[in-house]
Amino acid sequence: MAFKIESPDFVQSPHTGMNRKHWLDAAEFLLDGVLRHQVGKECPLVIPGQADTAGPKVNLEALARTFMIAAPLVEERPESNVAGHHVADYYRAQLVMALDPQSPFFVGHFEETRRSTGRTVLGHTVEGAALALGMIFAENTIWNSIPGPTRARILEWFSRVAHGRTNSHNWRWFNVMMGAFLERNGVAFDRTVLMDHLSHLGSYYAGDGWYRDATHFDFYSCWAFQFYGPIWCRVYGYKHEPEAAEIVARRHREFQKTYPCLFGRNGHMPMWGRSIVYRFGASAPLACSFLLEDPEVAPGWARRIASGNLLQFAERDDVFENGVAGLGFYRPFDAVLQSYNKPASPYWLSKIFSALYLNKDSAFWTTAEEEGVWTSLGDQTRTFVLNGPGLTLSAHGATGTAELRPGKVRTKKSDLLYTRLVYNTAFPAEADDGHNATAACYAVRAEPDGRTFLPSVNLRFAGMKEGVLYRQCDLPGWWARIDLAEIVIPGGVIRVDRAAIPYACEIRLGHLGLPCPDGRKPERTHRNLNGLPVTEIYGRDGRGLAVVGIRGWDETGAVEHHGCNPESDISVVPFATRRRKEDHEGMEVFVTALFHRTSGRWTDDELAPVEELEFLPWAASGSPCGVNLRLNDGRNYPVDFGNLAGAVAD
Repeated sequence: MAFKIESPDFVQSPHTGMNRKHWLDAAEFLLDGVLRHQVGKECPLVIPGQADTAGPKVNLEALARTFMIAAPLVEERPESNVAGHHVADYYRAQLVMALDPQSPFFVGHFEETRRSTGRTVLGHTVEGAALALGMIFAENTIWNSIPGPTRARILEWFSRVAHGRTNSHNWRWFNVMMGAFLERNGVAFDRTVLMDHLSHLGSYYAGDGWYRDATHFDFYSCWAFQFYGPIWCRVYGYKHEPEAAEIVARRHREFQKTYPCLFGRNGHMPMWGRSIVYRFGASAPLACSFLLEDPEVAPGWARRIASGNLLQFAERDDVFENGVAGLGFYRPFDAVLQSYNKPASPYWLSKIFSALYLNKDSAFWTTAEEEGVWTSLGDQTRTFVLNGPGLTLSAHGATGTAELRPGKVRTKKSDLLYTRLVYNTAFPAEADDGHNATAACYAVRAEPDGRTFLPSVNLRFAGMKEGVLYRQCDLPGWWARIDLAEIVIPGGVIRVDRAAIPYACEIRLGHLGLPCPDGRKPERTHRNLNGLPVTEIYGRDGRGLAVVGIRGWDETGAVEHHGCNPESDISVVPFATRRRKEDHEGMEVFVTALFHRTSGRWTDDELAPVEELEFLPWAASGSPCGVNLRLNDGRNYPVDFGNLAGAVAD
């Protein structure tokens, strides 16, 4: 089952056909998949697959996250009826059942539940924020229609949760949002507590509009910090805490300058970072931008991305199991899951429907769709370097894809969600394959063991100089590293990587993984081009990948993976490989051209972008193994690793 646009509007939305009505239809579609499994409003909402060993009970995660879809829907369509349920009546009853202490299904007060469970923090905090937002979004249809005494008891529940202990990362926003809901309803929220949360949240700012959440940079900066911030400004901050609100808004405007370039031309997002099961929740900050007094992003582009991101998943059958969004990116895929992911977890995707909280006359809705930076890009590529979070974003006009290269990642092991060299919107990241090449990753295996490849871990960022991006990664268990230098070119990248590996080994560089939908295997070509090894693979759906070993590699090839790709069971990864037979064979530089495309085939000229390559035993800085490159388009790139050991930052 997949969402289908009825009577698309290609006047207002020439690229997606999605106007506000279609967004409301999409909300009903998603709720239908959930509510078709529900018996009635007198029974707690249950997501299929949800553990229920203790008998009927309220699952706050299921209720709160789907409520963020239902709330803005019923405020505009108060008579909405989905799967035989009157949506407003159903959720009103569910909310009272869960949050009124007089209900037999009451979820419990915060401190009492902490004591009884022995937990330091509770899911009450996470889902309480979602419930509070839903109450704000459906203030007239649901919240104000609950009897006054019941509302008072519910507000008491929120007050206890909002003032309770929370985790010191994005969770602080949950308390802040519940506090805003309380204040809107005449219940005081301790200002000392509020300022503690706001000051800590502000201290996580890294620059370029991004916040560091705990140890990583990922979509939590987007669907947490940059989602709650604009809403808080609108419903509370501008009026009551104007100084803090202006800081939040200023940083959000900085974020808007480049965040749209994290999405492909079609609005698709890369599979990157934890909780990726939240899917199109990633584009919610683009809609929330228009809750600010002076948004930076073009409204037509923001809606084009958000609609495209929504359709990226809603139009695919494999995303849904029995109507419910499954635990994966596309199809169910355990490799992307975290320990806290449960059957209802994906419904944080509901955050995108905050767009419906915007007035109908908001520029987000009234401006015709446009394509922003893509309009003037042609076949060229534009790259943005964000030094704060260490992210590099590239928009490839020739392929319509966006690529993200992370740079500040600390991990103890390889992680498909963080440690890949690049994340591409048309080629989802793959899980490790210890027997062959890991996609978008360096991997090494010891000789003569010849069995297990160890993928690279950690990524350190040194920034861009003279058009060359410098990073560094480690090889686990080897006391070895790869110094990374990358020149992004249209539809690909030229890598000039310095390997500091003193041992005999086999080293492989995996390209992106090519999914094989319906098991249709790609066409493969292995050949020499001007004396260089080349591997090309062309999928049956138009996508293609190519690897050219320009310097240092023994050969290129391609390997078939099973169960590693989130889109299909079978995938193919092209790679380059080098076998070092002795210890201390010398520091090596590998030069590789990696290409991707979404249609067509490469010409020989396209696969040979380097006109001249000069290897320098000692670069101008005194660093070993420099390279001067001249490309066919006349551009020159000196690759000098300089003082990389001191420049890299994580």
